[in-house]
Amino acid sequence: GSAWCVLEYARQDRTCGYAGIFKLKNDVTDNEYLFKPRGIDISQSYRVTLDNDGQSLIISGWELSQTGITIHLDEAKTSELILYEVKK
Repeated sequence: GSAWCVLEYARQDRTCGYAGIFKLKNDVTDNEYLFKPRGIDISQSYRVTLDNDGQSLIISGWELSQTGITIHLDEAKTSELILYEVKK
């Protein structure tokens, strides 16, 4: 296996969701994971929050689906929680 495990949950109406990204083992060549959520509407804009540092950003659904968000975790048995919701 992979060094990564990702669990994403989203509302059926695509208004919000969250993903847990877990680094399972150390791999010096694999400290970054590119997360592209599947539970989004590309016509909307989303507020995305990275729970570890509490920072958030506004990004279009299209950009989120195409570019994604790079998550950097240096050590095994660490994780990041990503929360996303339609910007109101």
